Amino acid sequence: MNNTQWNKNRGKIHWGRTIKKTTPFVQDDNLVLLNLIKRKHVSEFDIVSKIHASVMEQIAERFGLLFHGFSFKSRLTHVNLNDISKLKRILNKTYINTNVRREKMLIRNLLTYLNLIYTNQSELSIVTTEFHVLFENSFKQFIGDQKELHNPEAVPDALWSIELPGQNPILAKNRQIPDSLVVRIEQQQQYLDIYETKYYDLSYYKNIQHANMHANALADWYSVGKQFFYEYSYNRQAISDNLEQGKNYFVFPWPIGSLKTLKAGHVDIKVGNG
Repeated sequence: MNNTQWNKNRGKIHWGRTIKKTTPFVQDDNLVLLNLIKRKHVSEFDIVSKIHASVMEQIAERFGLLFHGFSFKSRLTHVNLNDISKLKRILNKTYINTNVRREKMLIRNLLTYLNLIYTNQSELSIVTTEFHVLFENSFKQFIGDQKELHNPEAVPDALWSIELPGQNPILAKNRQIPDSLVVRIEQQQQYLDIYETKYYDLSYYKNIQHANMHANALADWYSVGKQFFYEYSYNRQAISDNLEQGKNYFVFPWPIGSLKTLKAGHVDIKVGNG
């Protein structure tokens, strides 16, 4: 897949060819060569690399969230992925000319992706063993999670100091990790809203017909207590003196067919007779 180009400008100097092909002149008893013949290896696979890089950037932009925030940026010149016919001709020609198994596999995958673009498929089905990660990251982007609100000065940790007999002190901490934090502005006032994503299947409740029927709770006690403590312990003054306590949400997936949230109910913690 490689060929060699000879030129006078770019590449590595080929001294044998330069001495044989170039006539020097004498200056102060020294031989001077003005034209240095150089060589540069050029890969015919370069255009495939550019197609590959452009496809990876598009995948990262559209679907990177599904793969733990995968991102990809290339220094190669971008190609127009909408020029499907031209790119497929290039890939098919290169596929015929290469016997490298890895390159053939790459080209087949690129052709598959270009065919998906060409058919303009609007639906995408994904199977994953880590749906909770997918749902949490997707919701962060949907709701507009503000990273600056996760400031360690605002989200306190539990600090441990353990001193066992005959041992040096052990220091440890438990981190609070709220899923999504958003400042909501309403009537010129700032409110801190807290969102915790839960991936439990709510279709179970579709089969409960009576409003007064007791059912299993949507989240365990640990989740409820942790969520209320996020609200109780968050140091809003570390962010702004004008930041007020906002709303505290559990968020569950539900197939409503559009990007929006629906109010589904509430959870309260009763203390004493209150």
